[in-house]
Amino acid sequence: MSRQDGPPNFYVDETKIPNAVPKVEARAKYGNMPSYVVFGRRYYTMSSSKHYEAIGTASWYGTKFHSHRTSSGERYNMLAMTAAHKTLPLPTYVEVTNLKNNRKIIVKVNDRGPFESNRLIDLSYVAAKKLGMLGHGTARVKVAAIDPLVYARNHAKPSWHFPQFHTSSTTYASSEPVNKKIKQQDEPLSNFWLSSHGIVADREREQVNVDRVIAPPPVIRHKRPTHHVAALTRKRKHSHVIALARKGKHPHVAALTKKGKHRSSHQLFAKTKRRKSNKIAT
Repeated sequence: MSRQDGPPNFYVDETKIPNAVPKVEARAKYGNMPSYVVFGRRYYTMSSSKHYEAIGTASWYGTKFHSHRTSSGERYNMLAMTAAHKTLPLPTYVEVTNLKNNRKIIVKVNDRGPFESNRLIDLSYVAAKKLGMLGHGTARVKVAAIDPLVYARNHAKPSWHFPQFHTSSTTYASSEPVNKKIKQQDEPLSNFWLSSHGIVADREREQVNVDRVIAPPPVIRHKRPTHHVAALTRKRKHSHVIALARKGKHPHVAALTKKGKHRSSHQLFAKTKRRKSNKIAT
């Protein structure tokens, strides 16, 4: 940090600014030349950042270079998690650890510098604040390069997970809704195991133990039909008989047709109906 450089004239809550997220990126069009000269000294850029680790002094830069173009062509933002390094490929993601307070951050290297002989890395304003090194201006740090593929594999979110909750050791089968709140107990779900009878607490109780089983919702069975339902059933039955009589498939119709007495299905059904009514009257 030079004498003309400094922090912004407003408060910045560094806890709300997350670390940079390593991802696979193409090499920057600018800033990756094999070598370059600054202040009469030649620096050779690295072809790869694999297994890179170094310990040295970190500094930071702020308002003086804010919005200026970096060596990679991006605009410098003092409120972003970025950094400058003399030889690492651009871009490279690194983990920076403050060896004094053991704070760690992840930044994206997208610039060249610092060109002081005793400096290892130049951090953005907010990155330096997260490390807790603004007061002194510099700090002893460890810098380690991050492989984006390894980082993504280690920090990948699972596509499914078991909910972390507790359940009662005894749940009773009842006709109450399943989504009713279950009593809690300090026995975690990991002590349960799944059987053909449901979620059971112990292997010894794998026998059909209803007290230990979460029962499915009860099957609702209809009661015997009332007189209203019975009347409706009779009406449907009569309509079915009429349909069969019209097609000549009713047993009474077949018997009477063989005798040759009645040819009309309507007459046959009417006669059958009269027979039944006479039988009931008698």
